[in-house]
Amino acid sequence: PILIYMVLKAQVPHLHLNIRYIEIARHPRKLSGEAAYYFTNLKSAVAFIERIDPAMLTIDRKEYETQLSQARKEWETNARNQKLKTRDEAMAKEGGGEPS
Repeated sequence: PILIYMVLKAQVPHLHLNIRYIEIARHPRKLSGEAAYYFTNLKSAVAFIERIDPAMLTIDRKEYETQLSQARKEWETNARNQKLKTRDEAMAKEGGGEPS
């Protein structure tokens, strides 16, 4: 449960792409033992998050829907703010100064 919570809270940009890249590009000998264990757990946490529904949890359906809606709004706000920050940083680099 703590890894699932951490994956959700971390809001890693392009997490699916990073996981896919590791699956495709890694050398088989580089992902064994402890590294394979951690990677498998990460993939399992992401798979759980993708498939979660209220029936899998000990939470009232209405409370689940409320919390999910709130979390989506927060995620959208964070994503929008990150895009603006990235744009402002790019503009600052191009213009040699801070954005207005």
